[in-house]
Amino acid sequence: MLEITSTMSSVNKQKIVTTKLISELNEVLAEENTEEKGQWKKNLKEETLKIFEFLPQNIQGSY
Repeated sequence: MLEITSTMSSVNKQKIVTTKLISELNEVLAEENTEEKGQWKKNLKEETLKIFEFLPQNIQGSY
């Protein structure tokens, strides 16, 4: 039972971090801070940047 609870907690944390990443990406796009290649990534928090960089390159785009 403890293992299931731990797994559920981990999944919930991943959902929260993913939601934060989406929110931060939306803010970057709303501010149109995507001019300089890769510079906009500095606007992401460390935790969400790690998640973004974990995504496949075709999802990240050429940024």
